[in-house]
Amino acid sequence: MSCERVNVVIIGGGVVGCGVAYELSKSLDGILLIEKNPKIVGENQSSRSSRVIHSGIYYDKRISPKKAKLCVEGNKLIYEFCLEYGVQHRKTGKLVIATNKLEEEYVDATLAIARENGVPGVRKISIEEARDMGPKVYGVSALCVPTSGIVDATGLVSTLHSLASQGGADTLLGSKVVGIEPMSDGFKLVIEQGHARETLETKILVNCAGLFSDDIANMVNPENNYEIDPVKGE
Repeated sequence: MSCERVNVVIIGGGVVGCGVAYELSKSLDGILLIEKNPKIVGENQSSRSSRVIHSGIYYDKRISPKKAKLCVEGNKLIYEFCLEYGVQHRKTGKLVIATNKLEEEYVDATLAIARENGVPGVRKISIEEARDMGPKVYGVSALCVPTSGIVDATGLVSTLHSLASQGGADTLLGSKVVGIEPMSDGFKLVIEQGHARETLETKILVNCAGLFSDDIANMVNPENNYEIDPVKGE
């Protein structure tokens, strides 16, 4: 069993892991991205998501202040990133339809949140105006959200990974972290590759393991007892 030491280990090669690797590669050396899939990054949640570029209309600042702020900022940044690096995307816009007066109250509340969050261009429109955008729309009114869109999620992950690699980040595919031991100056990891196991030491550990992030967190500290609460689609 060999033991190597690196500066940063990122567990999980989805859109978050590859994004973190790319950003850190701009200023740090010795970055290692560990992904359990044997051939490619982004094969789990990232490639099976709704692929929506969210605008930030749903996050109440009082309940989710970071999401309210960062979703709006991220919406702008992802369009800029996709344009710069040729990732396929489309700013489709979105209509939130109220089919009755009760749902119209929800539309009004969502509009208030969107304005408070600074989502650009959001406005309430008549159902007639909504039909001009989609002839098969029925209801009493609608919320028009021009900054919503869609993105090629697989292409996005692949581009982030490529940029991280160009920045010097290494990737270990087909590798599963099965043990983590905190140390005074970092962490010791046990990595399983097929039937072989190796140990690895790192100064910084970043948990981007998606639906397995609770397992990783509990390896670091078994007293955490974190447990993912997955919803349909994840």
